[in-house]
Amino acid sequence: AFFRQVSLIARKLVGYTITSNELLADAALPAEVILTRLFGEGLAYFEDEAFINGTGAGEPLGLLNAAALISVAKETGQAANTVVAENLDKMYSRMLPGSLNRAVWVCHPNVLPQLFALARSVGTGGSAVFVTNIAGAPPTSIYGRPVLVSEKCQTLGTAGDIYFVDFGYYLIGDRQSMTMTSSPIPRITTDETVHVFVQRVDGMPWVNSALTPRYGTTTLSPYVALAARA
Repeated sequence: AFFRQVSLIARKLVGYTITSNELLADAALPAEVILTRLFGEGLAYFEDEAFINGTGAGEPLGLLNAAALISVAKETGQAANTVVAENLDKMYSRMLPGSLNRAVWVCHPNVLPQLFALARSVGTGGSAVFVTNIAGAPPTSIYGRPVLVSEKCQTLGTAGDIYFVDFGYYLIGDRQSMTMTSSPIPRITTDETVHVFVQRVDGMPWVNSALTPRYGTTTLSPYVALAARA
């Protein structure tokens, strides 16, 4: 599973806009500079979207659809749309041991209130385990690993709302950096210019199956998610 031939296909990501020639002539900054920055941000957004959620059909294969993704089941009796400390304990335990110092947590913004409210039962009482004092900034790590927030994750309660992942085991092939071409010909009758932006890229998980350790039967993977809590 760790050594295999992988084919990355240059998937084409395209964006375009139509701009009036007056704007191109009168803008304080060259319009191409502004458009290049904006489309660069836009293409980067959809790259991240594909790397997380992509199906692999005409686009990168994302973490959510990785064959090696381990989905940690919810706790018995766990309420819908919640995250509890035991979920994170079990997600952490399913990470490849060699990846524990590289893996990061990635979650949707609406998972944050669940993290902020995390508590663990202690006898007949309990205690907060993530935020203990809201006067300061919230913690930015779980078990010492960074917490990244991305709206490209699935919404709270859905599989893919929070991951623990070692991105060192995700392959990205940038075949062609973003290029821009422009032409007034298609819109010559309306005195406008068309700008087209193209990038060619692919990505896929490097590992294609979860691994069974030499001792024990509980599988491990560099890609771990929390299963749906409906």
